[in-house]
Amino acid sequence: MDIRAALTVLGLALAGMSLAQAPDVRFKLDLSLTERIEQRGRNKLRLYDPMGRPGTVSLTFFLEPGLRAFASQRLERIKGGPANEFLDEAYLEDEGIWRVGKQYLPFGFSRLFAESVPSLRADSNLIFEGVAISLAACDAGRGYQQGYVARVGSESLNVSVAVGRNFGISGTSLSAVRRPEDAPGAGRGYRRALGLEAARRTGKVSLRLAAVALAGPETNVDRERNVYDLSLDWKDSPKRSFSVGFSQIPQESQQWLRFAAAFQVGTKVTLEPMLRNRNGGFYDFNLTLRYRF
Repeated sequence: MDIRAALTVLGLALAGMSLAQAPDVRFKLDLSLTERIEQRGRNKLRLYDPMGRPGTVSLTFFLEPGLRAFASQRLERIKGGPANEFLDEAYLEDEGIWRVGKQYLPFGFSRLFAESVPSLRADSNLIFEGVAISLAACDAGRGYQQGYVARVGSESLNVSVAVGRNFGISGTSLSAVRRPEDAPGAGRGYRRALGLEAARRTGKVSLRLAAVALAGPETNVDRERNVYDLSLDWKDSPKRSFSVGFSQIPQESQQWLRFAAAFQVGTKVTLEPMLRNRNGGFYDFNLTLRYRF
């Protein structure tokens, strides 16, 4: 099946539906303004946070048959996708059953491995009672993500697998161990990825482990690697939280330690500082001003 052709047909169908009825429309702005100080005092201002989460403007359409359409635009392009990739997501779904369009692949819950790709996705919990299963076939074109992705489990424990071409190339992926703009982009990446996530919450404290094994490198520059990320979060109050994270790539003897916090300073405004250390030395300091409307 040509996924991109199917998405074109979907767009025409959605346009027809919008003419036939007046959907309920919701607008949302998620502005992430980040000032980053790097080694040697270099400063950079970005419209995405240090973990690769982009600032976006989005529209949600609630359609009469129970379907939902969603579209979001990035405020700044993040390296790793096509040169004109400002579109973050655009899909139509029957929530919890199927979704078609440009969307984040169901690999974990997009904390360590997050890639938005044109995909056909199905969701179910009927195969194994009470166990959620998500399956997706994706095709972003030559040099970009193509293949199949599956996730089994819940937010507290899940396993994911991706098989195909060019996975792990987006600036929204693996940002615990690289800056978003250091993503390799077209023609690079891996043919296989295996992921595991586990989380436990007790009162105000939550512990989360995420691991990704990347294999089948596309080039000699890309090497097989395992990436681990462990985070401990403490939500002191609805307006204040703190986090400590540790990330590692054993094959490259690389280790990162991060300290982060979030302070609500206004009704819709949050201030989010983050300090990161790599192999015992300063890596960067980020200060993100997040405004949600």
